[in-house]
Amino acid sequence: MNALAMIAVAMGVAAVMLKAPGVVAPAAARAFVKSFPRNRTWAWLLTSLDMAIVTVLLWTLPDSWFTPWRASLLVLAPVAIVLVGLFVDELLASRALGGLLLLAAAPVLEVARFHPSEVRLVVVVLAYLWVFLGMLLVASPWWFRKLTDPLMATDIRCRLTSAAGVVIGLVLMALGVWIY
Repeated sequence: MNALAMIAVAMGVAAVMLKAPGVVAPAAARAFVKSFPRNRTWAWLLTSLDMAIVTVLLWTLPDSWFTPWRASLLVLAPVAIVLVGLFVDELLASRALGGLLLLAAAPVLEVARFHPSEVRLVVVVLAYLWVFLGMLLVASPWWFRKLTDPLMATDIRCRLTSAAGVVIGLVLMALGVWIY
């Protein structure tokens, strides 16, 4: 199994796991999505994850102007998490989700770049959707609610939207197992 296949399967599993609750328990899923942008627990968790990924990326940079600062990352990263959590707390969960989408797109695009199959464009298009949504959420986090409110307005819409996400996840898993 090559790298693109593993990424496609991972993306599919993540999509199924994130969307299945909306199919099974739409009322709870709607409540979660409605409260997500101002949820402090998710805000701190996603901000910490974003900062950890950025720290690893900076730590693994080849020798450059940043090399003398590597050791300070162990102190600066936790300080940055606390400062962001304290001073950028308005809709921080949405912003941090946008940052995670931006960070997640890079390895997907890197792996898909040289794959010979034209079907790789399915994963590429999804990664560019992540980039667009990530930029939108980082710059304007209130768009999270504007985008999710019509999709989660009723239990039926929530179930349909979530079922579509599950189907997309299953398609990604199938692509990873049989095509890539």
